[in-house]
Amino acid sequence: MALAYPSGPTHFVVTLRDEAGNSAQKTFVIPTGVWNPASDLIAALIVIRDAFVISLNAVTDALIWKLSMVIVQEEDTAKIGAANSEIENLASIVGNISGENKTTVLQIPAPVIGLFVAASGKNKNVVDVADVDLNSYIDHFQSTGGDFTVSDGEVLDDTTPMDSGKRIHRKSKKG
Repeated sequence: MALAYPSGPTHFVVTLRDEAGNSAQKTFVIPTGVWNPASDLIAALIVIRDAFVISLNAVTDALIWKLSMVIVQEEDTAKIGAANSEIENLASIVGNISGENKTTVLQIPAPVIGLFVAASGKNKNVVDVADVDLNSYIDHFQSTGGDFTVSDGEVLDDTTPMDSGKRIHRKSKKG
């Protein structure tokens, strides 16, 4: 599937390791003339990756330990977040790990006010775990049909993915 937004350069980040366990990281930029995220399919990028790994392996004794494909996708029209968005505000959600008797925490930076029980008062800081948009987001981390893991390959329970949530604040790194 081609990507909708204008994009920066796509690149591979390769981590090589030697016999002593030392590593070096190299970045290889793929020009849009070779693979264009606006029109090419991901499958074409995988073909480029596979051919590159074969060639690199033929010229180095190091182990090709990791290779990450990075597709930079930037929304070009807006340069800042919506009014009242603050990256320091987080919706901190307690999720239930599938098949385990343990929980994890998922955090959403600059959460929309609709994720909370109320727009003002003490419930402005309480996440509404029944919110439709939040549940649609959480579906991506669930056992059935999920796209992502929460940590260590774990996924959220299908029946009760969330227990609770609250608004928290973190210190700004911009000063």
